[in-house]
Amino acid sequence: MSYPYYGLIPKRETGAHDFLLKYPNYDGRGIKMAIFDSGVDPGADGLQVTSTGTPKIIDIVDTSGSGDIDTSTVAELDAEGFVEGLSGRKLKIPVEWPAQAKKFHLGVLRLFSVASDDFHGEWKEARKEARWLAQHAKATASAMTAALASTDATAKEELEAQQEVLKALEEKYEDLGPVMDILVYSDGKQWWAALDTSETGDLSSAVPLTNYRDGLKYGTIGGIYQINYTVNILEDGNRVEFVIPQPHGTHVASIAAGYFPDAKERNGIAPGAQIVSIKIGHALIGGSNETGTSIVRAFVYAMKNGIDIINISYSEPYNWVNGGRVYEAMEMAVKEYGIVVCVAAGNAGPGLTTIGSLAASTYSLAVGAYVTPDMMKNMYGMVHKNPAIMYNWTSRGPTLAGDFGVNISAPGGAVASIPTYTLKNSSLFNGTSMASPNACGSIAVVLSGLRERNVPWSAFHVKRAVENTAKKFETNPDNRVGHGAGIVQVQEAFDWLVAYANESERDVDFQVSVDGGSGIYIRDANQTAQDCIFTATVDAEFPKKVNNYPLMAKFSLHLVLSSSEDWVHSSEFIDVSTGKKGFKVEVKTSGLRPGLHTASVHAHDATKPEKGPIFSVPVTVCVADRKVDWTVEQSGVVFKPGHPVRQFIQVPKGATWAEWRLQLVDYQDQNPSTAVDSVPAMNFEYHAVQVADSSQYKSHMFREATAIPLKRVISSVFPVSDRLGVLELAVALFWNRAASALVDWTLEFHGVKPTVPEIVYQEGEAFYRVDVDAAGRSEYFQPSVSLTHLIQPIKPTESTLSPLTARDIWPDGRVTFQLLLQYQFNLSKPATVEVTCPLLTDFLYENEIEGQMWKLYDNNKRRLQAGEARVMRSIDYTAKLPKGDFTIQLQLRHDSRKILDKLQEAVVHLRKKLATPLSFDVVPSYLSGLRGSDDKFKARILAPNQSSFFFLVPPSLEKLGKGLHGSYFLDGWLYFALGRDQVPDARRNAGAFRLKYVLTEPSRAKSPSKSVKGAHARSASKADLASKTDVALVDGKEKDSKEKEELEDPFLLHQVAFFDKVQDVKKRRELYHVFLSEDKTPIQQLKLHHGYLMSLAKTLETKKPTDPQQLQDLQGNILEAANATIAAIDLKGLLASIGTQGDSLSDEEKLLVEFNRSAMTDALYQKCLQLKSVPSDSASSATTDLLDTVSQDLRKLLDVKGDIRSAEIAAIRWARNKQYGRAFKYTLQLIEEKASAEKYRELADLARKLDWPHVADHFVEKIPILFPGKFELF
Repeated sequence: MSYPYYGLIPKRETGAHDFLLKYPNYDGRGIKMAIFDSGVDPGADGLQVTSTGTPKIIDIVDTSGSGDIDTSTVAELDAEGFVEGLSGRKLKIPVEWPAQAKKFHLGVLRLFSVASDDFHGEWKEARKEARWLAQHAKATASAMTAALASTDATAKEELEAQQEVLKALEEKYEDLGPVMDILVYSDGKQWWAALDTSETGDLSSAVPLTNYRDGLKYGTIGGIYQINYTVNILEDGNRVEFVIPQPHGTHVASIAAGYFPDAKERNGIAPGAQIVSIKIGHALIGGSNETGTSIVRAFVYAMKNGIDIINISYSEPYNWVNGGRVYEAMEMAVKEYGIVVCVAAGNAGPGLTTIGSLAASTYSLAVGAYVTPDMMKNMYGMVHKNPAIMYNWTSRGPTLAGDFGVNISAPGGAVASIPTYTLKNSSLFNGTSMASPNACGSIAVVLSGLRERNVPWSAFHVKRAVENTAKKFETNPDNRVGHGAGIVQVQEAFDWLVAYANESERDVDFQVSVDGGSGIYIRDANQTAQDCIFTATVDAEFPKKVNNYPLMAKFSLHLVLSSSEDWVHSSEFIDVSTGKKGFKVEVKTSGLRPGLHTASVHAHDATKPEKGPIFSVPVTVCVADRKVDWTVEQSGVVFKPGHPVRQFIQVPKGATWAEWRLQLVDYQDQNPSTAVDSVPAMNFEYHAVQVADSSQYKSHMFREATAIPLKRVISSVFPVSDRLGVLELAVALFWNRAASALVDWTLEFHGVKPTVPEIVYQEGEAFYRVDVDAAGRSEYFQPSVSLTHLIQPIKPTESTLSPLTARDIWPDGRVTFQLLLQYQFNLSKPATVEVTCPLLTDFLYENEIEGQMWKLYDNNKRRLQAGEARVMRSIDYTAKLPKGDFTIQLQLRHDSRKILDKLQEAVVHLRKKLATPLSFDVVPSYLSGLRGSDDKFKARILAPNQSSFFFLVPPSLEKLGKGLHGSYFLDGWLYFALGRDQVPDARRNAGAFRLKYVLTEPSRAKSPSKSVKGAHARSASKADLASKTDVALVDGKEKDSKEKEELEDPFLLHQVAFFDKVQDVKKRRELYHVFLSEDKTPIQQLKLHHGYLMSLAKTLETKKPTDPQQLQDLQGNILEAANATIAAIDLKGLLASIGTQGDSLSDEEKLLVEFNRSAMTDALYQKCLQLKSVPSDSASSATTDLLDTVSQDLRKLLDVKGDIRSAEIAAIRWARNKQYGRAFKYTLQLIEEKASAEKYRELADLARKLDWPHVADHFVEKIPILFPGKFELF
């Protein structure tokens, strides 16, 4: 028995197999196909060459930006032939590299940021096994053995500290992935990039690559990864586009155009076509989701580079069709450049109007997915075979605009190649993502034949050919919105295009419009109850090219209009020239039975009707049951595999949620030999869908797939809206079931509804009265409130408007600009947050702003989260953040500066999840709220149509902490059903209503009491008090208020503040001594010492000099200022004052003590840090003793448990005494409080001294990831 290779990538169903047997040279050769997807692996099987031996993949680009690496840092080769990479590694430049390569652009690849997260887990396990487990076990055993053998108490404590540290490292082990250096250089002719895949600095095996289109070469990250990658070098070497492919895009490309020289039976549909891989999937958005930027850039690339046909196996919900930047780019590509665009319809069926965004456009060819008996047997290994059928999950039309949506169908499954890093040669995928490339490949072979014969075509003519020659399914309304015109047929489409190549309408775009839509879509019960008359308009448009003007002047078509169904009538004739022409369409809906009805008004050429429709007006009518009931029952509904059953129901007035119960009562096996017990459950997919204009389907959709056991009842609940009218229930038995099913179902509507659609309650207003009405059945009623999130609106602190580079310039010369907005916020405690831009976040394809990418960074510029539009509801954009300062960057893009200027103040929302939801008290009367009594609103039964009311009493906000502002609001839900313990959460949530509680400005601080006059009444840190309260105890003597006035002298305060403004450290020291030489009291001198010291410390922390001599001078100045500050304060007297604080000191005197304590603490701390910088091997015993003395003094002043500086001093002291385990322990504490690259290097150094090289490598590798030093590129 021969293996059915033909079933791996189905070709017989579309006629592609026979067509290529007849015309082997029409196999796609001469056709450039772009794959807009997640990236195509150039090393995957079947993707190296075409059937003619030419390169298969002729370009690979990433338009998402997720692989962009900043290489703007430039370094020169040193005398020994090394360059220090951004990873910190010394990179040895091979002598074989060009002699011109003396300057290098440096970048760093953080692999887990750009590679598919599907495999991070496997890689982490392999890395841990190779780099950590054995080494760590050895180090732990060594420390334990030494501790058991040790008799010295100090040594034993050190070894015990080592064991404690090793245990903590194992428990907190986190692999952030490998870091690899990238070097970019020019050989005088072109740019090259090399990746250090060794991760050691050894570049001897690194393979320099130029732009893929120029060299057609790719590199491989070997070892455990086996990742093939390509590069493009942009902006004069300052940016590298690093492209890593993913399985989805590779699989799609293999279906469309794979070629296997030694196994031609595995070929894709168009093995002769050449491919351009355009990665539109952003690695940071759900692993590989598209963005507005990536799609627009992709279309721009296609228009600039002569692409013939595009496949887009991506699909998201939309709010409206043919509007926004992405649609604009696609229209331009199709209309002006003649590019055919095949798009996956989506996998959101079986409900109606679930087709995806680009598929809903009239400019694309939307492809649905179907499965044949051969596919069932050969691909899925099914024992039985059902008739050919659409997959139950394939999305259906019509679109919101009224077009049928799905144009054609193709086989929706394939066994095709996937990337090498998966360690698999091929895999079975199914979806409309697989159907679209099958159709795309089929059309590519048609275009190949046309090009071979020099037959002209246009994208519109190709679409008409494919639709008019498609193989029809059984005619019924469901098929028209499911599979479109039918299954694409290669031979028939080719013959049609050859026969009608010179028709006058070949290049014409016929845009049909009916009341602003592209068809007629009737669901409203009022419309279906009476006949309707519509005015349809057809607009005949040529591409905007000068050489088309004579054709436009001569163009005229005489068309005959006819309806496919007798309940639709239209004008009989129409004469169409360039421009718009209207005609009438009458839809007689009043006589239609409940259910789905479809029809078309076709326009045929009066002289050649055999061509098929030139254009059509699609008509869809969904007729609900005339009777409106609160309970709808259906018994004995028969389901055949893959065939959806639909019912349209008018939602009763007042209904807000519904409960749907389904019971599998019986089944009829198509294979009589199968025992009853072998089919214990049947798999169903069921949908409840309502439709609203300008609102994506997921906003009004319930969808679930489950196995229903025989005789069992399953129940689901979901919200409904009486405002949206008709509800569709769509149920489909899975396509691969061996039996038909008999199902009973019951739908019950429920509703308790407030008299306002949304409750917005302003803090400080009267208790909020909520009036509610029960609907058409008795309801158990117990209102409750749950506020789950605190929303913080944030305005930008910076905005920059700038033009973008070559890849963002449209073919017509328009330059795309970016508006880069920056936002700052602080968290006083850890929180789970999400960032949104309310103005834009619900729109992607239809958005006028083509990009809305945001990135969230910590204080070290490490990206913690990123996001884009929120139409992809399954993507988790939340981030768990520690306390601290954070930055958000938002990039908005458009070619109109005027539009972007209006967005300079665009607000983002920081959505913080509350650790514990807040609730309102629900009381029966206003007085109950005022009295604060236990008189709560009691649960009750509301009779049908009964009204009720209650009052909301807001909660205390103390749990939210401080820092609230008047722009903040709490977001949550008002529930009317019972709580968690009495009904399922699903029922409670289904009937919920949105509630916002808007906060007022917090109260201002009270005036300070007389005893602390001059001090801040707000809660202040000791450092705040030190800087604001200018009275000190000097030499142990108490000073009077006169000295306080001396310190508050404005000129003195100006001098102290001026230190920070002098950037040159040498000049700052000169200025310090000038200030000291002036007539100042000891107290004023102390103020200068301390202010000068802290300005120097700030410089060292934020702008540390890279020049060794400058660094040494700065450290010396800090030590000088610290000694001066210490000398100005009597430590013994200060400690005595601290010990006697209480009733013996006034409030003002206590503040003075705190100032002295703060100044002395700062000075001792800075002195310890500078003594630490003296190398231990060159330090005298006097230096070590001094460090011990200073650290002991400092510990007397510090709160050892509450001040992290105590850990720092302990780490310094133990390291100086070569107790490295103890030093490591305290340094670990430091990075938990405030991490820095310096501390990670210290940990690595300590690990080396402890002979833990694996730990040293672990911390060094994290530095470029945790402390990148720059914000990422967009």
